[in-house]
Amino acid sequence: AVIDAYYDKLVATGATWQRTDTGTAWWTVQATSSESYVWGYADLVVDRALAKGIQTVYLINNVPVWARDPGCIATAPRCAPIDSATIATFCGAVAQHFDGRVTAYEVRNEPNLSTYSYLNGQATTTYVSNLNACYDAIKAVNSNNIIISAGLSPANTVFGSSVAPDQWLTDMYALGAKFDAFGMHPYTYPTDPRCPLAQCSWSSWQKMMGTMRNTMIANGDTNKKMWLTEVGAPTCGPGTAHVMNQNTFTYGTDYMGLEAQAQIAQQYIKDLRSLPYVEHMFWYTLVDTDSTDYSD
Repeated sequence: AVIDAYYDKLVATGATWQRTDTGTAWWTVQATSSESYVWGYADLVVDRALAKGIQTVYLINNVPVWARDPGCIATAPRCAPIDSATIATFCGAVAQHFDGRVTAYEVRNEPNLSTYSYLNGQATTTYVSNLNACYDAIKAVNSNNIIISAGLSPANTVFGSSVAPDQWLTDMYALGAKFDAFGMHPYTYPTDPRCPLAQCSWSSWQKMMGTMRNTMIANGDTNKKMWLTEVGAPTCGPGTAHVMNQNTFTYGTDYMGLEAQAQIAQQYIKDLRSLPYVEHMFWYTLVDTDSTDYSD
């Protein structure tokens, strides 16, 4: 009943897609070993969505303990997998199980951050190996499946902490990455998405429309789409509500007021009407985990 009510609310927004790892996460489906698969919750989430006319992007993320890179310094379960063969086996099993019900798969989440990866100088190489192995495994089940590269965080390059998404994309091409759509998380809060790079040098929304799109074209991917698998703004916190372009914003504590949230959403949609290479945009998220918990 709770899940049905959730999807009724989602349908009411006009959305026709969801991106989820709720119940579908790797550490949920294969919690104990490489031999055990528990599909019940994943089936429930995917099938109830389909019954409401909602398609699913299956986010392959959250590595179980037995499959994690032993050198990982990230917060569990956000580690990279121990090797590409292990994640490829899971990708193939997921594609086989959901064949005909799921057609789009996103491989991992924000690997350009140390909180989701093991940035030991080989983060992009490791990720591309994971991505290509999953690409082959999922396509072997159904060649029409869409593989989306991991949505990237709008970060700057800081050694041992993060890699800027435009640099990450350049490195992906240099390493021969296989993907049908490029995933991006171009958050812009607390500024307007239209803030120019000269003023907002960190703006991945502007980089997405400029240098990153040009990188795709330069590598022969003029017709390849971008999927914005997360956009949005924090809705509460222990700090204070902010209006658009207020320079005193403190990440992790402050949040955007309702009017600012609406302004950001409106500008995203206005821009997307003139960006034919962006195929889907996913708002993160439909409801708060706990709207009374100001620490989250």
